[in-house]
Amino acid sequence: MDNALSVALMRELQALLANGNSAPDTPLLLDVLFSYRQLLGRLPEFDGVDALRDRLAGCNLFDYVRSLLSAPEFQARIYDMPDSDLAVMAQLPDNLRLWFYLKDRTVGLQIALGRYEPEVLGALAGLLKPGMHCVDVGANIGLFTVLMAAAVGPAGGSVHAFEPFPSAFALLERNCAENQLQHSVQLHAAACHAASGSITIFSNPNPFGNMGHMFTPHHAGASITTGMVALTVPQVAVDEAVPADKRIGLVKIDIEGAEPHALRGMQRILQRDRPVLLAEFNPYCLRNMNESDPAEYLAQLRSYNYRVLDMELQVSALGGTNTGAPQAHINNIPREWYHTDWVADRAIAWLESLDPDADWFCWVSFPDPHHPWDPPASELQ
Repeated sequence: MDNALSVALMRELQALLANGNSAPDTPLLLDVLFSYRQLLGRLPEFDGVDALRDRLAGCNLFDYVRSLLSAPEFQARIYDMPDSDLAVMAQLPDNLRLWFYLKDRTVGLQIALGRYEPEVLGALAGLLKPGMHCVDVGANIGLFTVLMAAAVGPAGGSVHAFEPFPSAFALLERNCAENQLQHSVQLHAAACHAASGSITIFSNPNPFGNMGHMFTPHHAGASITTGMVALTVPQVAVDEAVPADKRIGLVKIDIEGAEPHALRGMQRILQRDRPVLLAEFNPYCLRNMNESDPAEYLAQLRSYNYRVLDMELQVSALGGTNTGAPQAHINNIPREWYHTDWVADRAIAWLESLDPDADWFCWVSFPDPHHPWDPPASELQ
């Protein structure tokens, strides 16, 4: 490594450390050096500042990393699983089953290993109620759809599931049939947007095998779509696809940054039904895949009179405070054990036990609403 390159790398490192979290979206010389070492197990085959800058020309950080992850050298080094469309089955809790493609390492395999989004699954389990009507936007191969339908269907609830990618939709349909949930699930082979019509979406032909994992709507001049597979699919507004007589209790939405558009197409549901929103917040996908501003997305949610909470149902700093500290903490206890109810119940019981003619003095102190607020989960339903 020549001296000029060493100096350039050191300057980049100093600037990066000085800027804290404001790292640029464009790749640095440091990114090339360390990504080759970490992903390919070697140093770059070219040397010098000019050669490394040529390697970065015309791409952003995402494009650069994607090119390395898609490289045969990386695939051969990391993955020894066959690149196969063979469908295999994973056993889920409660005797549920899920088919996935053997080559699907980002979703299907992680589900089978019990590693897929455990925080989201835990939050979902606490929110579902028998007989509830739900919407799954970005259903993929059907994990959340199956879990929702199994929980709400026996008592008359239902799930409307939306998935635009044909390969993912085929497994979504198969998984609903496998678990005998057809009576409580309505499937829609469509993307969700502000209005009905059609849309061109893009998927990365990456080695990880799950098309729905990379969702990129078309927009003019977006270099991120270079090298991706384009597909024109139907798009629908959720308000138009879900019957008006269905009162929706929960909406799960995870569509790689297209959430603001889809939410504009469910204004009736959001305003009339006030469902719980279990939504992804991915600033990178919002900015780079859908040309949306993350702060505007949060403002959009607040304009619908929604509080923004994290996956543990804690109100995050993004939900309206600038302190960086959570403004609520959920107590996993019955309401009657919650300190405000406990104090009130015992004060009432003591007062009712008194002789009406007796003199008495009672001092009752309630901690609420002092921050952080820590209500039982039932009070956020």
